Amino acid sequence: EILQKYDDKYFYDSETIVSTETDAIQETCVNFIEIMNNEPERFSLILDIILLWWANQALLIKVQEGFDEIIRFLEILLSDLDRKQRMLSQFEFSIILPTVLECLGRDESQWESIRQALFKICDINELMATLVHLLSIVSSVFTIVATFRTLMIVIPEIDDVAPYEKDLRRHTKKIHSIVASNIEGNQELYDVTILFQEFLDEFDPSNNHMQQQMDDNYQ
Repeated sequence: EILQKYDDKYFYDSETIVSTETDAIQETCVNFIEIMNNEPERFSLILDIILLWWANQALLIKVQEGFDEIIRFLEILLSDLDRKQRMLSQFEFSIILPTVLECLGRDESQWESIRQALFKICDINELMATLVHLLSIVSSVFTIVATFRTLMIVIPEIDDVAPYEKDLRRHTKKIHSIVASNIEGNQELYDVTILFQEFLDEFDPSNNHMQQQMDDNYQ
């Protein structure tokens, strides 16, 4: 509905942009790339709509060829944004982050490079806050597993995990207690909750402070 609201205002072919047919997806990708290359002001204005289009297509596409097209387009888009040093706002990256994590949880080998490209143009603290929030709302096992694994990459990069620790432990404990009733059916998720709790213990503020003191004394 949001796409249909804005397609007539910002795009030339309202039927093409909302179509999940492979030919229409290819045409839309070409149109977006042309705007990206030739109309920077317009591109910046509609970037959130482009990201919304991508997320919408990722959910609706049933044909692998169409999915391959939007993967290629996202790679081109993220590369161009990085080249132009255009950071995504928290709102912008939040549009596609859940889908990227879902895909990462299903196929890490294909999506790890996309995750890296996306995170490169996100503010690390805004990203951290969004990942913590996702743990409280997502229901897909693939997304949750990928979120935990991603947090273990992001946490060492932030200045202080303390503001997020209470929520992280609460969400992890809740998810762990749910999957513990059926470990065989949720083995990967069960294992990653244990792994994350152990990982998080290593970043306990008091432990970090003590370690810093030991390092200072040693020096």
